[in-house]
Amino acid sequence: MGNFGEKINHFVDEYFWFLFAGIAAFAAMLCFLRLDVGYVASWDEARHGISAYEMMQNKNYIVNTFNYDVDYWNLKPPLSFYGIILGFKLFGYSVFGMRFYSALSYFLTCIITALFAKKHHGKWSSLLTLAFLCCNYMMLKTHGARAGDADALYQLFFTIAMLAMMEIPENKSRSYICGACFSLAFLTKSYHAGIVLVIGGLYMLITGMIKKFKVKEWIFFLLSMVIPAGAWIIARFTQDGLTFFMTMLTE
Repeated sequence: MGNFGEKINHFVDEYFWFLFAGIAAFAAMLCFLRLDVGYVASWDEARHGISAYEMMQNKNYIVNTFNYDVDYWNLKPPLSFYGIILGFKLFGYSVFGMRFYSALSYFLTCIITALFAKKHHGKWSSLLTLAFLCCNYMMLKTHGARAGDADALYQLFFTIAMLAMMEIPENKSRSYICGACFSLAFLTKSYHAGIVLVIGGLYMLITGMIKKFKVKEWIFFLLSMVIPAGAWIIARFTQDGLTFFMTMLTE
């Protein structure tokens, strides 16, 4: 049994990238194959697709509209619309184009997480992580990797933030990645991004890292967290003042 285990480990060690590429190809198949099959759901997916299309027609990438009226029902910031716009520009006005960014987001989540596992826990952990993510049924069905709404993109930023957070004791500049990902998550799913702050804050307190940051590091962290979202907030304010933001708070 010992010799057999050694042979398996040697095989994984020698052919790791071949195995990694094979599982990654399977993940890509799960994400992209027949992505345009199935009806377009009348909830977020359809509304996001319409708003992204109208942004392109209006040439206004700050204010989302629905039926060419300013949309105060869907109160998410516009990053997911930008993802759909990218798909439309690459693949035309199609269901595949609308869903492409979600599939790409989950595929990147799989690859980034598996590479993180390799760095910290070895090749076996990396391959198993990638394989397990291929079995994540919930992300491969409604609202996930194969739908044209914001969830998969949000999960990508959330995952990167959590992985970067775990590396803060080794490299405090990873906190800037956490801050930027919080901001991008906010631009994707609005207040859902608050969970990144809650987990990050608890992590900093429990590990004692909160006492080890210098003033300069706190400043850079705050800038990384504020600048991406702040740029959009200022741009949106120039369009309709506080109306959008007040509606976000009250609805």
